[in-house]
Amino acid sequence: MPDDITYKHPEYLEMVEPWKTVRDTMKGEHHIKSEGETYLPMTSGQDALPAADGYARYDAYKSRARFFDLAAPAVRGLVGIAHDKPAYVEVPPRMEYIIEDATASGDTLDDLARKVTRESLQTGRTPLLVDAPTDGGLPYISLYAAESLINWKQDDMGYYLAVLMEPRQVADDEFSHEMANSYRVLRYDEFGYTVQVFVETNGELVLESEYAIELDAMPLSVAGAIN
Repeated sequence: MPDDITYKHPEYLEMVEPWKTVRDTMKGEHHIKSEGETYLPMTSGQDALPAADGYARYDAYKSRARFFDLAAPAVRGLVGIAHDKPAYVEVPPRMEYIIEDATASGDTLDDLARKVTRESLQTGRTPLLVDAPTDGGLPYISLYAAESLINWKQDDMGYYLAVLMEPRQVADDEFSHEMANSYRVLRYDEFGYTVQVFVETNGELVLESEYAIELDAMPLSVAGAIN
């Protein structure tokens, strides 16, 4: 077991709660109300009542409350404005495939750009990692939520350490939905670029895979509100 790869960057810890607030807001009134007192605290009068009476009055109070679903329509509108005109893309001939097949799931480069804009409007940062099938194949771009990049180190040359948290299904049967976290550890040093993937198994992190690629830099970029 290596040092604690689940360690979270101080800047990540500072932003994770504001990100949750934005994500909750995007989900609308029903979700906001399901969070209970997180967004609508009990009044002092309700809190002073016996528990059963206080919660009954609070539930009625919450059911009457209105939350205006403005965030999601605003983001949709801004994405539409930002991508109103087709982008001009120029790539080397051997990379032309990426215009129509940019991600592992087959998104076009335009689809990916829209997703980056949508994410960046919500969190201000969108990690993008270039990867390739370990058994061979063309490189592709993976988009991660801001919440996935839990730790990083960088210098003037770029990132030299990054840890991406990736939820995955670990259910034993085809109908259940049990999830566990895996951690993709990216390193770049004088020996090149290496990737290790650790999976949570029975409360421990187990190394699932690792590989190295000869590259001049870590293929990780974080798109933001101004870049």
